[in-house]
Amino acid sequence: MDLKRLRQETALEHRAVEDALPLMHKDLKLEQYTACLQKIHGFVSAWEQSSRSSAPAWMLEFLLVRSRLNLLEQDLRWFRVRVPQDCSVKLPIFSNVASLFGGMYVMEGSTLGGQVIARHVETVLHLEKGRGNCYFLGHGEQTGSMWQEFCLMLKATIPNENTELVVDSAKRMFVAYGEWMAQPSASPAESNFRLPDRS
Repeated sequence: MDLKRLRQETALEHRAVEDALPLMHKDLKLEQYTACLQKIHGFVSAWEQSSRSSAPAWMLEFLLVRSRLNLLEQDLRWFRVRVPQDCSVKLPIFSNVASLFGGMYVMEGSTLGGQVIARHVETVLHLEKGRGNCYFLGHGEQTGSMWQEFCLMLKATIPNENTELVVDSAKRMFVAYGEWMAQPSASPAESNFRLPDRS
């Protein structure tokens, strides 16, 4: 599996997802942040359901230990924001292991950027670490090693001739993520939470 090719050929789609999110804006507001968490919840929920139903038995534990849906729900509860129940996210079809790894590449890669986002929202929104940014903190100090573990499994499992299948699936996953996040929310995220006084 050619990881360099995978990274290069999905760069444009990756950037489009980043551009669809306001999370790194210097003037990020609490309402934007919580609305974004709600939207991300929809996508992550759809991913975790779809990946588990598509995965062969030997991959299930690998997926389960990487679940972050509970962290998202913890963040939403911290802000006293409704946890979405219904979701109309349309994901790519993961018809084989190679396509499933393409989807995993997108979701596992987001844990790396999440570390940067977690620090940014702590600063901009005056949050305490682990209070409202658990999802982006993700696996914490284990994030790097878990990413490396994923990359090793990807390279060991997918032969070079199937690289195109992973690339195509990752591209479609990025596009689905970007399109979902770019859609306007049905209603604003209502919260009784108040940020600390900046004075």
